[in-house]
This record gives sequence, C-alpha cells and structure tokens, in this order.
Amino acid sequence: MAGRAEDGTSGQGPAVRARGAAVRGSLAVLLGAVLATGCGTGGAASPEASPPVTTTSPPPPVPGTPLPGTPSPGGLGATDTGWLHLSLAMQEQSLALLELAPTHGADPALTTWAGELARGQRADLKALRALRAAAGLGDENPHEGHDMPGMVNALERRALERARGTLFDTLLRTALREHLAQTRMLADALHRTDGDPRVHRLARRMGERAEKAEAALKDG
Repeated sequence: MAGRAEDGTSGQGPAVRARGAAVRGSLAVLLGAVLATGCGTGGAASPEASPPVTTTSPPPPVPGTPLPGTPSPGGLGATDTGWLHLSLAMQEQSLALLELAPTHGADPALTTWAGELARGQRADLKALRALRAAAGLGDENPHEGHDMPGMVNALERRALERARGTLFDTLLRTALREHLAQTRMLADALHRTDGDPRVHRLARRMGERAEKAEAALKDG
C-alpha cells in the first residue's frame, strides 16, 4: 500500500531475498499489464508503491523458481508461478485481517461481510497451496515482508490489531478495498497471458469473488 514506512526485508536470508528478486522478475509481464494502466491501486501508481521495472540483468537462478520461459518442475511457467506466489502472500495477509473483524469491529454488517469473504479466501488458499505443491515449488514465501500494491505491511497490521470499533472498521475497509482491487486486476492481467488452465481457472474464481466482495462492501 502507498505510504509504507518499512519494507520488512532486513530479516530475510540471502536465499529468500534472491528468490524474491527472481519471482519479481517473472512478474514483470503480469504486473506491467496492471501498473502500466495505473490500475494497481485504483489510480496512477506512486513511485513508492510501484517502482518502475528496470532493464538490469536478471538475478541468478534460484532453486525452485523458474526463469521466464522455463516451466517449474510441475509444469507451471514463470508468470503463473509469479501470480501463485503473490496471490498466496496477499490472501494470507487479507485473511488475517478478516479474522479480526468479529472481535475488533463495531459494524455487524461489516463483520458478516468479512466472515463470508474469509470463508471464500480459505478455500482459495487451500487451492493455491495445492497448486504450489503440485508444481513442486517450496513452501517459502518469496514475498514475505515485501511492500507491494494489495499487500499489508507490519505497521498497518499492527494498527488494525490495536484498533477497535469504528476506527477498526474504517481501517479494514481501506485495506480490503485495495486488496480486492489488486486481486481482481492481477486475475484480469493473468487472463491476457497463456498458462496452465488450473491456474487460470483459480485466478478467474478469485477475481470474480473479489469483484462481488467489492460491490458488497459498504461505507460506514
């Protein structure tokens, strides 16, 4: 999200940081389709939220992360793999926020909305993890601690964990609107590429769920 104060990468080991760099390279086509049109967060992407893709040499290969044009051990291409990793990180973060609603929020309608979306996201996470396993990818999250559109950084999460009542409801709506918009935009961008039908079916389902949740999310 824009205006983040930290990137959280300082505690990662060299292998995880290198894998993250390789995956970001494989996401260039996917994210470029979104960010080039200013759709990453519902408007023109800010320099902080979406640094431009450079033309520097790609990082050295990291085991478990396919290079562009190279399938994973389970047959997934680089773009599908990049979408899979990024979606896992985004859904895990989003679900953690949704599960706070029953104990932190004040609006019963928002709590009901959060519960329905959480059930769908648990199913999506199960499917994402099954695809990751079938593709022979490791359990490491190459986006852990990253600050990208649709993701929640540590400061924002702590603010939500500490907030109660109407303040929590306002923060949750803001965070989830960005998350849902980015989920939908990434799914749309993936559909403009060639890839594994299983990944594309799941992306379509997640994009449709995000679109419906956006329409149902009411202002407090």
